[in-house]
Amino acid sequence: MNLNRILILSLSCLLFFVVIFSNTPPTPVRAADDIEIVLPGQRIKESAVAVADFNKDGKKEIVAGGIDGMLYVINGATYTLLWSKQIANYFKGASSTYIFSSITIADLNRDGRLEIIVAVGGTPNLHLVGGVVVLTYVGGSAQFALASGWPRRAFDELGAGGGSYPDGVPDGFESTPAVGDLDGDKDLEIVISGSDRRLHAWHHNGKRVAGWPIDRSRGLFRGGMSSPALADIDRDGLPEIMVGTYSYPVPGCPNPYFFLALNGNGSVVPGFPTQTSEVIRSSPAIGDINGDGWLDIVVGTGDWNESCGGIPDGKKIYAWDHRGRLLPGWPTVTKGNMASSPALGDLDGDGDLEVVIGCGLSYQLNNPPCTELYAWHGDGRNVAGFPMSPLSVNPGSRPAYNAQPFPPVLADYDGDGAIEIMTIGAGAGGISIVKPNGQMSSDVRHATPRILHSSPLVDDIDGDNLLETVIGGANVANKAAVYIWQETGTIYSRRPWPMFHHDVARTGLYSAPPPVPQLGFPAEVRFLHQQGTSGPESLTITVRNLGIDQFNWQVTSSTPNLQINPGSGTVSSAAALQLVLNTTPYPATNSWQFIGNLTVSGRAFGQHIVSSPRTVPVWLYHGQLQHYYLPLVRK
Repeated sequence: MNLNRILILSLSCLLFFVVIFSNTPPTPVRAADDIEIVLPGQRIKESAVAVADFNKDGKKEIVAGGIDGMLYVINGATYTLLWSKQIANYFKGASSTYIFSSITIADLNRDGRLEIIVAVGGTPNLHLVGGVVVLTYVGGSAQFALASGWPRRAFDELGAGGGSYPDGVPDGFESTPAVGDLDGDKDLEIVISGSDRRLHAWHHNGKRVAGWPIDRSRGLFRGGMSSPALADIDRDGLPEIMVGTYSYPVPGCPNPYFFLALNGNGSVVPGFPTQTSEVIRSSPAIGDINGDGWLDIVVGTGDWNESCGGIPDGKKIYAWDHRGRLLPGWPTVTKGNMASSPALGDLDGDGDLEVVIGCGLSYQLNNPPCTELYAWHGDGRNVAGFPMSPLSVNPGSRPAYNAQPFPPVLADYDGDGAIEIMTIGAGAGGISIVKPNGQMSSDVRHATPRILHSSPLVDDIDGDNLLETVIGGANVANKAAVYIWQETGTIYSRRPWPMFHHDVARTGLYSAPPPVPQLGFPAEVRFLHQQGTSGPESLTITVRNLGIDQFNWQVTSSTPNLQINPGSGTVSSAAALQLVLNTTPYPATNSWQFIGNLTVSGRAFGQHIVSSPRTVPVWLYHGQLQHYYLPLVRK
């Protein structure tokens, strides 16, 4: 740990009481090793960055998109700009566009080279070309090239006459594309919801998937901003597409609104569509939240109190099972519109998933009706300490507490064993950290000079096995900028929901974390010693790795009467050690005596691994063993 970090940690401790007991946000302190990368274009807004190792050098490049249509790739080794392009140039006749959608990355045709998938155009009222572009990594001086069959333009439905009629420009995308193998042919398809009142699906080569797009002829009268999630909810071996809409049964306006689950061929999954009381801007999260072994669907409702003439009723979170049936305890009711997207993760360490989401809208900068961050168990009960209102970091002239419209991120970014919640308040210029018990963290380092409008990402970018937090925003001059904070968590730290829609393929599907090193050691140690005999007693104990890779272990004793040989080492699967107890100081009592504790730890990359450290009690039975019986031993 360098001197700057020591000073920051000390200051953070002093700031703890300010965070908890004051409405005044603490002054953020930036470490010397935190990074600001200023880019030539306009700010990054709404679009969440993505990372991937394109050149396979062990470091991940950062991909970000700006509101001026500029796409950037930042070198993961040097943190310098590697490549940039005005995406509008890929559309004949277009000179500008808007990147509102988050960046998606995948190897679409499974040829070993990654693609960047970016949707552009924003709201149709901007009159900017809307479509989807796919770029393939080619390396060399070109770095990235337009993939064959791309771009694909959206349809022109809106933009003129107050947004109700075509304006001659393809409508844009405000949702984010998700990718998955919809048809089982081993390559990946792209699915996205458009402002052109359609749901789209293309093969990797730009050809439309049979049965798509879903449009008015199929009962979809309005599209929306909900990003599709992909998951095999019916266990047929292929992922289904789950997405919220602004669509209602014309002429059945004002209610209900539809949530869709579709097969890869565009047909409707049995039990769907389900109905909600208001429009669905929120992007769904998929995971087994009730522990029955089947995937469930969680999504919020509400946008701008859109109710098509009815009573606004978007203050809800819905949870359905794989057949479209509401789960017990759902929907839950909140204080404001739920336009944000949920994150799933095991906050309390009990083995099941919790649902985390903030409420409110991004333009509610003053006196918002809702400032809460919510967390529920799978049955709709509040997690202890929630709901709570996060204190904004670096809010400038904005209130200390504000709406929470941006999707939260769940990650043990600091390696302390607990999953923290990263959230950004409307009008805040920094990332607020909330502990899993609902208390604010004292860490206020994650600050930027301008308001943030998207979610962060937590990953190991530079290949040092330590985590970084990354987000796009703007510098003091309002130029596009990417911010990187060096963290103390490692690649083995739990990250159940490390970015918007869970992963860079933007599937929205919670997946069990990959195996990591895990310490295995007996829960207690017991010695037997026959009364009247002399000499020490010894036991052989095994340190085990219950996970993968390897870790460094160490065992120490609280009593000098217990010797350990060896006291440390490295283990991949199992390692033996011998415990030798000097029994002389302990009288014969014909009962168990507490001798002391062993402290057992396992560390990798300087951080404790799963189940480390642990305290193991040591006991001695000194007495007449012929009167003492064990299940398999009799003397």
